[in-house]
Amino acid sequence: MPKPEEAAYIPTFDETKLGKTQFRKLMDLYAEAKGRAAEAEEAAGEYKAQMSALMLKNKVEACRVEGFTARWVKGSTRRTLVPELLLSAGVKTSQLEKGYKTTESADYFAVFAPKNRPDAG
Repeated sequence: MPKPEEAAYIPTFDETKLGKTQFRKLMDLYAEAKGRAAEAEEAAGEYKAQMSALMLKNKVEACRVEGFTARWVKGSTRRTLVPELLLSAGVKTSQLEKGYKTTESADYFAVFAPKNRPDAG
């Protein structure tokens, strides 16, 4: 009988050891970069809104500046499957369940930001 493979070792959560090392510096730099990215995204959205307002005001459909093009793009029609409509059309729940496929996602590294609560300090 083949011996089952052991899972790879994954260290457990321990903020006391890593929190006092280079990991802490990296986490601080990561948080700072995420903050700057959020500010940049907000500023870009603001500039985009101002450009669209200016284009509407001057009745311009498209504009090109130094290789960048800004234009109003007509939306497209899409079809979406709505389970409620299928059920109302006579499809049984058991038939609907047969249409789903279960998939597993791969492991990945993630950094979760602390939850900001409105009632917190």
